[in-house]
Amino acid sequence: MKPLHRDFELAQMAEHFFGYGRWEAPYWFIGREAAMDNDGKNSLAARYDSWKQLGCFPVVDCAAHHRGFGHRGFGFTKWHQPHPPTRRTWRQFMRAKSNRSDYKRILKVRI
Repeated sequence: MKPLHRDFELAQMAEHFFGYGRWEAPYWFIGREAAMDNDGKNSLAARYDSWKQLGCFPVVDCAAHHRGFGHRGFGFTKWHQPHPPTRRTWRQFMRAKSNRSDYKRILKVRI
């Protein structure tokens, strides 16, 4: 693929991809950026390819995007296993937003 074409594709993703989840979700956690490594597997190009395979929707399922159901994903699957660890970034926000019983229930939900 020509680099110029790839630049156009990445620009399309930057303009039309809002992140993971559902528009109708009761809560949205908005972060600065998606963490990336420089190993090539987790590059912007790999993220675009996965997003394209999922239909180029504005929001997509996080686990499907990372695992690559039916296509090549790009890693970070530990957050999508049964009983995943909580992200340090979001843990305190979840506690602040929820009462204790809700917080325990939220931790059991695979996001």
